[in-house]
Amino acid sequence: MGEKIEALLRMVTANAATDAFVLITLGVFLLALFFAWKRTHTRFLENAPGILTSLGILGTFVGIVIGLLNFDVSAIDQSIRQLLEGMKTAFITSLVGMLCSIIFKALDTWKFAQTRETGDLQIDVTPAHILESLERQNQTLKLLSHSLSAAEEGSVVGQLKLVRTDIHDIGIRHHQGREKFEKELFGEMKSFADLLSRSATEAVVEALRQVIHDFNRNLTEQFGDNFKALDASVKKLVEWQTQYSIQIEQMGQQFERSVETIHATRTAIEQIGQDCQRIPAAMDELRGVLEVNQHQIQELQRHLDAFVLMRDRAIEAVPEIQRQVQGVAEQLSSAAVGMGVILADRSEEFSNHVSRSNQVVIEMAHTVSSSTEEMTENLKISHKEMEAAAREMVRSLEQASNNVHQQVKICTEEMVVAIQRDTGRALNGVEKQIQTAVDKTGEAVNAQMELMDKAVAQELERIFQRFGASLVKISDAFTRDYGELTKKLADLSRSIA
Repeated sequence: MGEKIEALLRMVTANAATDAFVLITLGVFLLALFFAWKRTHTRFLENAPGILTSLGILGTFVGIVIGLLNFDVSAIDQSIRQLLEGMKTAFITSLVGMLCSIIFKALDTWKFAQTRETGDLQIDVTPAHILESLERQNQTLKLLSHSLSAAEEGSVVGQLKLVRTDIHDIGIRHHQGREKFEKELFGEMKSFADLLSRSATEAVVEALRQVIHDFNRNLTEQFGDNFKALDASVKKLVEWQTQYSIQIEQMGQQFERSVETIHATRTAIEQIGQDCQRIPAAMDELRGVLEVNQHQIQELQRHLDAFVLMRDRAIEAVPEIQRQVQGVAEQLSSAAVGMGVILADRSEEFSNHVSRSNQVVIEMAHTVSSSTEEMTENLKISHKEMEAAAREMVRSLEQASNNVHQQVKICTEEMVVAIQRDTGRALNGVEKQIQTAVDKTGEAVNAQMELMDKAVAQELERIFQRFGASLVKISDAFTRDYGELTKKLADLSRSIA
């Protein structure tokens, strides 16, 4: 409902509202004069001054509302004219309403009221009516004579004295009240005019200055912390960039050292490759030597087996020879005792010879066996050592090549991953810092703009509320004083009548 009323008032201009209220007020005034002249609609005549005053007050508030509705905070210079047009409507309608009310009350008091009180004259008059009228007049004359001749306070003389005193006091109070009212009215009008003149300049400028001061202070408070945080972030970012540049330089040095290491490793691998290429030829030559040694070992093993067989047969034949020799010796000792000395000598010589032969054979077998075993062990040890050395050399070369390749690959991958990680981290950190700073700055600026708009709107609303309240107080005081004045004038006119 309020929105519809507001939309309707926005459609009405100040001049149209002024014309409408002036015409309505004049229409009510003329209608009241017509009814007073015709002496009809007494209730309407009694309420006509209040209706005229209410129309003036209503026009005042309608003009104020129209001026405030057409006032735009964002365009104060262009809206001042519309506001003043609304104020003009307010004062013109109020002035017309009150002026019509005063004129009607004056005319009604001095002319139309006496006519209404006299009433219509009776046309048909009878002697009874005359007698009754004479009796009433006689009683009235008696009462009038008593009231005129009496000396108490209720007599006419006393009442005239009291009325004269009251009229004198009322005149003094009325004069004082009128002077006071004129002073207050002139003061309020002057203050209102000053307020209107300053509202477009000083008040608005002061309000805007205060708003701008608060905005600057809030902006300093808000953006001071943000700029400090941004400064600290920028310092940290500069330190991080310095450290990052140092890390990049170190990584570049490490990369150069890695490249040098890779070149050295490549040279070593090429040298190892060349050495490895000579290994098959050496292995071929070593294979021939090993084959010859193996053949010799086989021949030595075969001869050794023959010597061992001969040793075993010799060892088996010696007990049998001893047994046979003992048998022959027993037979010879039993057959020819005489031949004892000769046989004993022969037997001893033969035993010595057999012993020496056996010892020589055993020593030869031991010598051959020891030599063969020693040669076999030496050849086996040499073969194992050469084979182990070759395998160890090949395994060492393969392991060194694999280790170098793995280390180069790992170092390269780690360096690439570290560079990518540090670069991505640096770019993400810088982007996040910049995005965060921009977001904070934008939010702070938007918040400050909203605060400034709200502060300006609140300040203007407060100014116009005070302005409206002042107008309402002025209108109320003016209406109240005017009502009291009209009542006193009505009482005075009745007393005079």
